Amino acid sequence: MMSTEDEDRAKLLRKPYFTLPGVTGMPPVEEILASMPAEAQHRFESAGDFVRRLAHRVQKWRERLAEDEQPVILALLPNGSAVEVWSVGEDGHSSVVVEGRLEGASCMFISHQASFQVLCYTQKDIDDWANMFARCYEMAGLTREDRVQIAVGYGLWTAGAGFQLGCERFGALAVPVGPGNRDMHCEVMVDLHSTVFCCTASMGLLMAEEIVNRGLKDQVAVTKMIFGAERHSAAMRKKIEEHFGIEESFDIPGLTELYGPGTGLECQKHEGIHYWADYYILEIIDPETLIPVPAGETGEMVVTTLRKEAVPLI
Repeated sequence: MMSTEDEDRAKLLRKPYFTLPGVTGMPPVEEILASMPAEAQHRFESAGDFVRRLAHRVQKWRERLAEDEQPVILALLPNGSAVEVWSVGEDGHSSVVVEGRLEGASCMFISHQASFQVLCYTQKDIDDWANMFARCYEMAGLTREDRVQIAVGYGLWTAGAGFQLGCERFGALAVPVGPGNRDMHCEVMVDLHSTVFCCTASMGLLMAEEIVNRGLKDQVAVTKMIFGAERHSAAMRKKIEEHFGIEESFDIPGLTELYGPGTGLECQKHEGIHYWADYYILEIIDPETLIPVPAGETGEMVVTTLRKEAVPLI
């Protein structure tokens, strides 16, 4: 015998349901797929119908329906599983919270909109992050003989932990100085013969100027720099490289919701960022139609994680 709760649930599941997009007047999935190149269709399907757009749109859509007309809304995960969406709301940190049920268990997705973000990691997530970051060091041409001086924060920011994890996994020597403190950085750089400097773009410029002002250029062994977190111009990069006397520098992207820094890097051709497609899908879409734009056109970047266990992006 089914319980009353099970009977109510069974009735609910017999109603027509919608997979996103489609619930807000967008074209049916079949029409969207028909307009896409065949080789791109699997990427759209695996992207799971953009749950991050669910929050406000679904709420408004449901408000227009009577209580007995409320459909089941399913959001598809990259592995083909379906999350039944129960509720969408905001928490005290201006984050969009989507609650539902996945494979019989309650689940929650959080889309952060505030400057202060709390992200969670499982041990597997940390291991994956370390592996991705180790790839970055390898792509930049580092070896296990390198001494990597890390000049980013080790507090509530993901940068320091990421650079450190990747360095340990790669096998090079980590020199965890942290941000600021120009005197200590100059002293450590000279005394320990650091060969790689990891920092923000502005910190890289600051240290480059310090090296010139203190006459340390001939005493510094840094040959490579990896920097990110901030925009920089070609002129700024050239100045950093010339003042340091380094061979080359590398731009590294980072997104707290996507592990942190280390999810991609320039290669030695410096023609753009390479990203790790076995860990996440990156798509450039038209924000109105949600259809991927042709190569070379501008759109909105959306990310779907493929392996992240805690706070996945869909």
